Amino acid sequence: MEIIAKRTDQLTEKEIDDIYALFAEVFGKVRTSEEFHKQFENTSRGYSYHAIAIEEGRVIGHNVYIPFTYLKESESFLLCLSVDAMIHPLWQGKGLYRKLLSECEKLAIKDGCVLRIGFPNDSSYPIQVKGFGYNDVGRLSTYILPINLGQLFPKFKLLNVLSRIIGKLLTDLALLSRSQKLRTYKYRKDRSSFDAIRYKWFGGNYEVRNNGKVKWIYKEADFKGYTATFILDVWPMTKKNFDTAVREIYKEKKDITPAIIYVGNLPFRPLSMLTIPKYFEPKHFHFVSKILNSNVIGQDSLEISNWELNLSNYDLL
Repeated sequence: MEIIAKRTDQLTEKEIDDIYALFAEVFGKVRTSEEFHKQFENTSRGYSYHAIAIEEGRVIGHNVYIPFTYLKESESFLLCLSVDAMIHPLWQGKGLYRKLLSECEKLAIKDGCVLRIGFPNDSSYPIQVKGFGYNDVGRLSTYILPINLGQLFPKFKLLNVLSRIIGKLLTDLALLSRSQKLRTYKYRKDRSSFDAIRYKWFGGNYEVRNNGKVKWIYKEADFKGYTATFILDVWPMTKKNFDTAVREIYKEKKDITPAIIYVGNLPFRPLSMLTIPKYFEPKHFHFVSKILNSNVIGQDSLEISNWELNLSNYDLL
């Protein structure tokens, strides 16, 4: 077995096809070469960093680090987001995962990345934190505006009536939201570059709205086998702006979506949504990191409250 490390612009089309053949085998989802290029070339560098494990001419493992420009207060820096870790079932548990991460990291450091971040699932999370020594920065919260929850839980059709009442009450309550206090996170996206590239991923199938005062991005995506509405970002992020965005999405989607969901790190309690208790979250969003250059990134990066985080930072949608 050999492991090769390449940038996206150095990969052959056959290598890309082989990577996505493994993706289909591991995750049961089909992606195209066009999707590969749109996701991994729409970055701050115009490419990403790939580590590929090959056994007898067959791709059996793959991981990607995607470079993004972020800001630490007013200073820009390059970090990399780790995504698409996959290993063929026959080679799992044999140390290959760590080798793939290491090879990606070497390319990223060479290219100027000073921090590695990731959102591992529940299986990878203990491996990365306890096994690899990555920093456990924290966990994102999940918020929901219920509308027709009976669609998500068919056995409880009465939830539709209750959730419609709750949804209407919450969106009416959102009219009382007044706070325009802007929270400036110490570690945040460089929006001049981020917004120009992030929403070209996955076919660019995102809804973008802007009323002149606030901009919000959302997308329809699968949730428990049904389509729900996920808010990726709201900017500028104030309590009033957030509640305004939720209310406007509700007006558009109330007749067709079971719920509106936001995953992130809010510095306030919104009036328009309920916080799902950690125990009942359908998916846990762990945020972990590894400092690659301590001269640039300090220990303050280990406080989740210092980070501007939501689904736009991640590759889930």
